[in-house]
This record gives sequence, C-alpha cells and structure tokens, in this order.
Amino acid sequence: MARSFTGTDLINCGSAANLDNIGPGPIGGCGWLYLTTGTTAGRMIAKQDAGVTSGWEFAVHSNNNIYYSDMRATTNRYRISTNGSISLNTWTYTAFTVASSLLATDIHLYAAVGAAALAELSYSEAQDGVGAYPSDATNDLIIGNRANGIQPLLGRLAEQRIWNRIPTLGEFEEVRWRSGIALGAIGSWPLYGIATPEADLSGNGNNGTVAGASAAAHPPVGRMVPYKVKMPLGGQTVSA
Repeated sequence: MARSFTGTDLINCGSAANLDNIGPGPIGGCGWLYLTTGTTAGRMIAKQDAGVTSGWEFAVHSNNNIYYSDMRATTNRYRISTNGSISLNTWTYTAFTVASSLLATDIHLYAAVGAAALAELSYSEAQDGVGAYPSDATNDLIIGNRANGIQPLLGRLAEQRIWNRIPTLGEFEEVRWRSGIALGAIGSWPLYGIATPEADLSGNGNNGTVAGASAAAHPPVGRMVPYKVKMPLGGQTVSA
C-alpha cells in the first residue's frame, strides 16, 4: 500500500470545502516517506496554487530534510529541519503540527524510523510570517507534487492524513501502524496503489485522481496480498 512518484506524477484530491483554508492552522498531518533523492524540493502533500502565492505545503527540502510553509500576503512563514534529518532509501514516519499564528515556532516537524518513538526534529532555518493568509479555496490538494507537476517528491509515499486540528503525538502513534484508520482526520489516503481514484477513508469523499504515481512494493504497513476495498460514500468495491 504505497505509491511511487517521479516526473509529473501526482494525486489530485480536489478542493472540497472541508479542505479549504486550514493551512494557517490549526492543522496537523502525518504519513510514511521513502526518500530516494533528497537534494531537490518535492511535495509530500500541499494545497497551493501553481505560482506558490497561496496555500500551504509539507515537503522535502534540498538537503535530506523536510519543511512546512504557509503563504502570506507579505512574507511566508516556514520552518525547515536540519540537513540530513531524513535518511535515504528508508521508510520514515513523518508528521507535522501548525498552530494559527505568524510564528515559525508554532510549526513542529517530527520523524521516526522503525520502532523508534516519533520525536521532534531539530531546525536549521525558520521565518515568521507577515500579512494575511490568502484564501486557498480554489487550490486543489495534491499528494506527491506541486499543482503544476514540476516539483515531484522523488520516492514513495503511504498513509497520508491531515486534520483541521492539532493531533497529539499519541494520536500520531495510534495511526502509525494502522492502515486506513482516520481517527477524525479530514483526509486519510492509504495510497493502496490499485486503482484511481485513490480512496479517502476519512468519510469525506476527497478521493484522489491518480496521474502516474505507480504502485510501490514493500509498503511500510499493511500487506501486499489480494484484498478488497469498499470506496466511501457508496462507491464501487475495488480488488487486487
């Protein structure tokens, strides 16, 4: 249960009202990341326009590290983890929380490998925001790339979730090994890799249209065996 991204690959989860304007906080998210190239920026999950003038992003930075940024009218707010904080070719569980403010210190980034406890990362750079958060209501939520397909995550993703609140570390740990469990998330995409659209198991129907993003072997959770998935809100059952 994972998807591999490169080139223009992406999953478009649309712009339903329940996904709109949560970027300035409170917001939280988590997911599994298998990074194969960490020297170029690549989006894990983002809701921003193609020109990067509105919205937010949780992404890989350019030195084997990750960051969160939200767009502001004058100066964008962001916080970047230290160089080398994400290992290559290793499934890493990542998470973020963001409180509603202009302060970069209200952005918190977490990661864990294997059975290690989820822990907050150290930071190399941060910038406070200045100005209002421009509405992102017309932006689609994209997994694995920018909206215009020019900054893909280079690697694999699985079990992506976002909340319109700040989850506790205990909640992040609760869903870590439990495929498809939403725990109140407004979007929960296991990334089964068997069909398009990709199911949103939050119950909100934000299913993702897949462009490229092939199924990936050796997912961090779940099993690579035949199974059936009932799509939410009366959708068809898909099998693999």
